[in-house]
Amino acid sequence: SGATGRRLRPRALSSRARGFTLIELVTSFVVFAFAFGVLMEIATSSMRAARRSAAYTQAALLAQSQLDAVGVGEPLVDGRDNGRYNQDYDWELDIRKTEPPPASDGTLETGIVDLYRVELVVRWRDFAHATPFLLQIGLFVTPVLFPRSALDAGWRPWAALNPLAGPV
Repeated sequence: SGATGRRLRPRALSSRARGFTLIELVTSFVVFAFAFGVLMEIATSSMRAARRSAAYTQAALLAQSQLDAVGVGEPLVDGRDNGRYNQDYDWELDIRKTEPPPASDGTLETGIVDLYRVELVVRWRDFAHATPFLLQIGLFVTPVLFPRSALDAGWRPWAALNPLAGPV
């Protein structure tokens, strides 16, 4: 009965069983947050690049279809033309008759074929860069630290156009 009279002392915990200190937890959280931010930036930039690549591809396909139709069904005529494919893509076509290059002896050869320079420019609207800039400006001009009455009377109608000015 010697075992019942003895008090059991808790054994000292080994260094592995103690857990983590607060500084270790904070450090690991900071490292995780930084790594997660870097991964999110990589994912965002790759999605932005994919969207830009899709826009380039769409513009190239629209330009190719426009160039395929030039001179088909009616002869080429000097001049400019422009139009819109849809709300995002505009095109401008410039057709100019050109002289053939001189022969090796310096004389101009006139043939039965006319040479034309056909230039097609396709433009599209990419709001990916403008949107963050406009939001930043909108947040900058939102009256947060000052009342709207502090603005000059001429600027108050402009401040009212800011959708964030009302709730703030």
